Amino acid sequence: MDETERRDRLIQWLEVIFSDVQDLLLDDHVFWELQDIVRNNPQFAQASGLFTQWMASTFVQAAAVGVRRQAKSDDDSVSLKRFLLEIRKFPSLVSREHYISLFEGEDACLIEAGHREFDSVAGEGGPYVSGVLVEEQLRELDGVVKDIEHYVDRRIAHYDKRGLARPTPTFADLSSALKTIEKLVILYWQLLKGDAITILPTIQYDWKDIFRFPWM
Repeated sequence: MDETERRDRLIQWLEVIFSDVQDLLLDDHVFWELQDIVRNNPQFAQASGLFTQWMASTFVQAAAVGVRRQAKSDDDSVSLKRFLLEIRKFPSLVSREHYISLFEGEDACLIEAGHREFDSVAGEGGPYVSGVLVEEQLRELDGVVKDIEHYVDRRIAHYDKRGLARPTPTFADLSSALKTIEKLVILYWQLLKGDAITILPTIQYDWKDIFRFPWM
């Protein structure tokens, strides 16, 4: 596999990762919007709470498994962790030459701005993304997912008789992991595809209409 083919494969991985992370962020958004509905409706305080407990449990398990999915690095995985490991092994896949080629046909000011942007990940004039930066990103990813991955492995994927050897992750841990994953996907999307993006989509319809009529 030559460098172009390997970069094309890396971009294909990134597109798969983007789609998965977008779903995770959308689920996270909907969950917290529902928490606002519950918090602002005093009738929930009089209800049994079983449904809202189920809702929270379902979200936590799905979100935790999704975060864990992006932390896997085996050869069969398409994940953010494996994506970063591939860049660590082949830093020339994220190169200044490729990035600036995405500005082909643009005016000189935009090309100059592109060089400045690439300096932020490669150092001034650097040809490739900095290996030090990629190592920092891998450590950051490992740091925010390790408790979640451990919890999924021992409590969600199966119930491990050894119990938990790390703290039980919190909602804040999940949010932190998702924000870190989101930040890295946005960065590499720009470096490899040239587009400045947001991942969480703007919902174009009133998805809360389901709560505007009695359920029973």
